[in-house]
Amino acid sequence: MKILKYILISMRPRQWFKNLFIFAGLVFSLHLMDLHYLKTTILGFILFSVLSGCVYIINDLADYKKDKNHDDKKNRPIASQKLSRINALAAVFILLPVTIFAGFMINEKFGIIQVVYLLMQLFYSFAGKNIVILDVMLISFGFVLRAIAGSFVIEIGISHWLLICTLLLSLFLALCKRRHELLNPAFIHENTGLQEINKGKREHKTRNVLFSYDADFIDQMISVVTASTLMAYILYTISPDVVLKFRTNNLLFTVPMVLFGIFRYLYIVYVENKGSSPEKAILSDAHMIVNLILWFAVVVFVLYFRDGISFF
Repeated sequence: MKILKYILISMRPRQWFKNLFIFAGLVFSLHLMDLHYLKTTILGFILFSVLSGCVYIINDLADYKKDKNHDDKKNRPIASQKLSRINALAAVFILLPVTIFAGFMINEKFGIIQVVYLLMQLFYSFAGKNIVILDVMLISFGFVLRAIAGSFVIEIGISHWLLICTLLLSLFLALCKRRHELLNPAFIHENTGLQEINKGKREHKTRNVLFSYDADFIDQMISVVTASTLMAYILYTISPDVVLKFRTNNLLFTVPMVLFGIFRYLYIVYVENKGSSPEKAILSDAHMIVNLILWFAVVVFVLYFRDGISFF
């Protein structure tokens, strides 16, 4: 039983929060109240969570030597040897084929997206994460693939607005994460750039790609992406094709929650000096949780109880 426990821990269930993007297609296709579509999407969420969990195990297997020298990662089951590499590898060889096969059983497109996601994550783990700018873009593409998977799993069309907003929002979170990593105590930011404190120690404790980043550069990218994210969402709510599709323009009332959510997250990153783990930063902040619940409630009310209600 301990082996199963450590396998589950290595799959990082807390990270499965990211897979909630799969439900976006269900909600905005107006099928949330349809039991069949809901059950299929939940199944897709579970399969994607197991798939991403296998990727985390593979990543831990590849980095276990470096993780042993990391202040936090050294406590992970594989790095701490609570879970042997053989057992971890066996879990991957069992879970991965079953998960992908189950995805193809739902439908071919969903199965293909699973394979594409797996290949992209493997590329990120072994090469992409060391390429400046591409590293955060690959993280964002992972969220986009989740959104696409959510549409494919219930066989509906893909909204270009969904892809644009997902890409920008995930890029925003990824850049904030990089900023926090860059400005941790292992680095000193000076006018001349980043000065190394202890090269040998730093190579084990940080991502190599951070050598290529600069705090001012990341701040500029965050500014651009923040503005782009907000503008894309606002344009989405008032887009003629969206108003025609939903027969309402009241989605505009969700904009204040999106504004608050973005600004609150910036506060968490810049003032509270958090953001190394977006899901932890969001789920540990009461303001963010209430705001997310309120945003979802307004979205559901506007989209599913729109008949006879119009404010514009």
